[in-house]
Amino acid sequence: MSEFESIIKAQLEGAAETLFRPVRAASSAEALEATNRAGARRRRRRNAPLIAAVVVLAGGAIAAAATGLLTGSPVPNPAGAPVPYAGYGVPVAADSKLLSLRVADPEGGPPWGMRIVRTTRGLVCAQVGRVYRGQLGQLGIDGVFHNDGRFHLLGSDVLFGTSEAEIQCVLPSQSFLSQNPSADRSGDPVPSEGVRPPTRELRSISYGLLGPHATSVTYTTSSGLLTTPVSPGMGAYLIVQPVAQAGLQFSHGSTTIGPPSKRGFAPPPLDLGLGRDANTIAAVTYRLGSLTCAIGSGAPARTPCPTSRPPLPLPRTGAQNLHEPLHLKLVKDTPRACRAAFLNDPCYQVLLEFRAPYAVTSAAHEYSVETRADCSNKPVASWSLERDVKRGETVKELSNSSFSPSACSATETLQVRFQPTYLAEARSGQRPVIVATASLRNASR
Repeated sequence: MSEFESIIKAQLEGAAETLFRPVRAASSAEALEATNRAGARRRRRRNAPLIAAVVVLAGGAIAAAATGLLTGSPVPNPAGAPVPYAGYGVPVAADSKLLSLRVADPEGGPPWGMRIVRTTRGLVCAQVGRVYRGQLGQLGIDGVFHNDGRFHLLGSDVLFGTSEAEIQCVLPSQSFLSQNPSADRSGDPVPSEGVRPPTRELRSISYGLLGPHATSVTYTTSSGLLTTPVSPGMGAYLIVQPVAQAGLQFSHGSTTIGPPSKRGFAPPPLDLGLGRDANTIAAVTYRLGSLTCAIGSGAPARTPCPTSRPPLPLPRTGAQNLHEPLHLKLVKDTPRACRAAFLNDPCYQVLLEFRAPYAVTSAAHEYSVETRADCSNKPVASWSLERDVKRGETVKELSNSSFSPSACSATETLQVRFQPTYLAEARSGQRPVIVATASLRNASR
């Protein structure tokens, strides 16, 4: 019996003991710590009772853990049901697929895999998890899903606003490298409740989409450098390794790379800021026409790829100003919201109304709202619409911050900008456009 099977067996037996035996005091500090850790790490999880697991035990079918996993509730989407025109959008079914890429886990059990999801807002997303019977998901172990020992499907629509899955999204012209040095072996990133799990439960996961020109990645292991080919076409790679120490819990690093140009690469930072001993990828090898070259060090190809200087960040001053009308209306907020914002009651949200001079048809561009004030200790607030907008549409947007007309915010002005999103900012040469500006002093009630 593999270690993975032993884990499932032990957890099913533990579930039966919990239900059918009197509750006993913790026999040791270690048992109490394990109980607290499992509860702390997944208080937000909700799942069916463990009756099904007990039925398996009662029927003498503990071998089910080795021959077939039961299916539990799907991985939840904390952001709620996605919509086609906002956020990251929804998956385009015809363009979403589970790659044939499989990587064994150091302890056995279902292998790791990657799914590529294309969305209605023009993004390409990579999801990473465990693969069982051709499905991507997570395992109910290590406090995940209350240790129910089941396999939980990860839907292709779990993309945005969640820390419960390994996910990275970029624009179609971009590629990326991403690494989580302390993900849970269940397939669920370790949450940040401050509980440090045992090292044996963690995995260092490095994955990415490097584009059609990439041929291989060279990465570090405990025994030296290894080179593995990437998937043809998209340049997908996935590396799963045990964790030597849990000192980098909750750390995560990623970098986005623009497409190669005739002048070469703007060299991507292979150092993801995780420390010298934690960065997995040492080099990437590319084939650019007849040239085989590499970035980084340690790759079989010794020729460095041609590089170009990355574009300098565009200054935020000197932006084009359209001077469009911006109408503001104060909407009274609740006393509770005022207290939460450290404002006296009454306080207000602001309803903005303006005409959109440009269309937003994907996640590459957005309208944003920034606040400015002349007083000392001025408040700071900014937000983005994060949805599609038709050209010429009358946009009505309620602020996500509260304001007090009798405080410093009375001197504030609200400015609407049209600009590349953070996803596109690094590769775009477009300056933000100031659409409209208005003062809170002139807001109606």
